[in-house]
Amino acid sequence: MAAVTETKDPENLISFSISACEAQLQRAFQVCDLLEALADDLPRRQAPVWRETQRQCQSVLRPHFMLLINVVLPILLKRSKENVDREEVLMRLVADNESQLHALEDLDDLLSEAIAPGRSDNAESLGFALRGFFDTLRHNLTWEVDVVWPLAKRVFTEVDAKDLNSSPYAQFIRH
Repeated sequence: MAAVTETKDPENLISFSISACEAQLQRAFQVCDLLEALADDLPRRQAPVWRETQRQCQSVLRPHFMLLINVVLPILLKRSKENVDREEVLMRLVADNESQLHALEDLDDLLSEAIAPGRSDNAESLGFALRGFFDTLRHNLTWEVDVVWPLAKRVFTEVDAKDLNSSPYAQFIRH
């Protein structure tokens, strides 16, 4: 009779949770594409398209940052206490995501103002602001692809996955 071996994730809870987060990460990349399309289309400003992009920023990016800052990165930091180098990188990712969350608030204001009636902002400066946001966001998202989620796959426990799924910020990963 063959020996039964225990797996780290018998119910595939970790795999499912991380896969759901990675799918949401792809939606965040799509928001970058929407922002880039707005910048490319300047000086035209089609209010419905801008409003939908603004809605996507709030419904996709805000919960994404909140989940990373408040759940995922703290779990990874807890699992990295013995690895000072890894801990330093993760602390930098926390700071970068907090900065991006604050920039998202500024972007929300910028998008609202840009489509306000009678607004005549400089299209060049508006495009520069949009590009600055989505370029930085793509950089941070790429770090997630290359560092955060591969690390999570290696170190998350079933308890961590349950914490992730029960977080108030995790509701977006179920959509």
